[in-house]
Amino acid sequence: AKVLEIVNCDALTIRDLRDNKIKKIYLSSVRSPRTADFQQKTDENNSNLNRQQIKRSLYEIPYLFDACELLRKRLIDKIVCIVTDYIQPVNNNYPEKIYCTVYIENVNIGEVLISKGFAKAIRYRQDNEQRSSRYDDLLIAEQQAEKCSVGLFLNSSGLYRIVDMTGDTNKERAKGLLNILQRNGRMDGVVEFVASGSRFRIHLLKDNWIISFLLSAINCPRVERRIPVSKHFLQRDIFVEVESMDRGSNFIGRLTTTDGQSVALILVQAGLAKIHNSAYNASNYKQLLEAEEKCRKEHIGIWTNYEEPSIKENENENERENNPENENIYESDIINFTDPRFRDAFITYITSDLKIYLQYSEHGRKLEQLQSELREIFNRTKPIAARFTADNEWYRARVEKIEGNNRISIYFIDYGNREIITDLNHLTTLPPGFLQLNSQAHEYELAYVRASPDEDDRQETKNALLDEIGNNECLIKVEYRQNNIEYISLYYINTKENIVKKLVEQGLIIIEQERNRRQIRSTLLYDELQQAQTIAKVARRGLWQYSDQIEDGATEFGFTGPLIFFYLTN
Repeated sequence: AKVLEIVNCDALTIRDLRDNKIKKIYLSSVRSPRTADFQQKTDENNSNLNRQQIKRSLYEIPYLFDACELLRKRLIDKIVCIVTDYIQPVNNNYPEKIYCTVYIENVNIGEVLISKGFAKAIRYRQDNEQRSSRYDDLLIAEQQAEKCSVGLFLNSSGLYRIVDMTGDTNKERAKGLLNILQRNGRMDGVVEFVASGSRFRIHLLKDNWIISFLLSAINCPRVERRIPVSKHFLQRDIFVEVESMDRGSNFIGRLTTTDGQSVALILVQAGLAKIHNSAYNASNYKQLLEAEEKCRKEHIGIWTNYEEPSIKENENENERENNPENENIYESDIINFTDPRFRDAFITYITSDLKIYLQYSEHGRKLEQLQSELREIFNRTKPIAARFTADNEWYRARVEKIEGNNRISIYFIDYGNREIITDLNHLTTLPPGFLQLNSQAHEYELAYVRASPDEDDRQETKNALLDEIGNNECLIKVEYRQNNIEYISLYYINTKENIVKKLVEQGLIIIEQERNRRQIRSTLLYDELQQAQTIAKVARRGLWQYSDQIEDGATEFGFTGPLIFFYLTN
């Protein structure tokens, strides 16, 4: 049989290799340490204590942990030979029990336990034949242990000192350990308990701390995935790396097996877990993606009944943008350009108050094809949609306002710019085929900065931003979301230089005041912008040419300043 779990120092969970069934067996004639072995006799008033009142944990019963640890190191995941000595039948509410003698490499493990003083041999009546087939050997081992004064026969407490950091009562203590565990880096540990597919109770061996631990980078179903995960990792030696902590004081990080394999990757490869949104920071993120994609295609594990979504691209995009769960997912302080939240984009229009409209690069070809077909239709038939005055081309648009004298306010949905049209021949309806692609101009604001209160300064900033970007592709990252508006950082796609930081350093944009720091998700980015603004102030550049109190002067007249808005297109 193969040993799967050490239940107690006298009980094991094994897999019978003959029929592949999982069974619980007990060591014949072996009695595990008990609290009663060390308790002094008390008066009769204390003799009727309820069993529940004197129940102790693994670490509070002398030598019990040592006994279980000996079995764990010698037996877990090993093939053993089992001899069934007798079977205790069902009795009242107690199930049937199988009592065995267990050998590993021809060594009786029960005899080893007793010889080290970690257990004792059970005493029987003379007429009781239900005992171990090697009972005499167990008695001899106990006599030797008593003679050598080891374990239970030693005049010491035998307690294993350990600090439990799990549970609601230990939340504050656990929080105090976070910085220590982060600095420690990789630590040796043992998986003591598997609560769910990605939640473990771990014993950190060096400091003898018990912590509640969550795997980063993955999500794993709780109940149905616990047994397969237990089979792979329960009571195994692992390496622990702590990254952070959740609100419940559970530590979050990475687990690695002794042969260097990532536990998260093993679970994803087995189809027992899926990748979490935060996985982009993982060193093996690419491997995780490949493993999940393979399981999805081959319908392994949780992907058994998976079907490719049939929802249209537009509906998917709208669902993603309107999902309230996306409000607070932008939390990383590390600028990692492999982060999937970075997107390639072209800036198509900037308003006077620095709202920006962008097009996502991945949709660029679709828009070009649509524009080409639109022009062909215009050449053959009467015009539809809206004709833009600057280039006399046709674009998809939306009527925002109708005024007198045929003045119609038009918003170009793929570019973000607006225009007032007075010639009704420049407007018509779109055929159904040109409505399939969703509007491509997406409104954003720049994170942590705002425009100057002065109209001329704002126009200068807009022109500077246009000069920096022009019609070139750029890289954006959403830093946070508030009031249904997403706030972005902006980078050159080739050099990965922060464009907004450059404008701040030139004194063209103002950083938000400290009172707004509740919005801050990336302290690293915010600190970089502050340093850039300090440089601009010292050098008296741009807005700081005459004073370093621009914001105070603005609010004096009741102006709080518009935030900078971007409209990007694909």
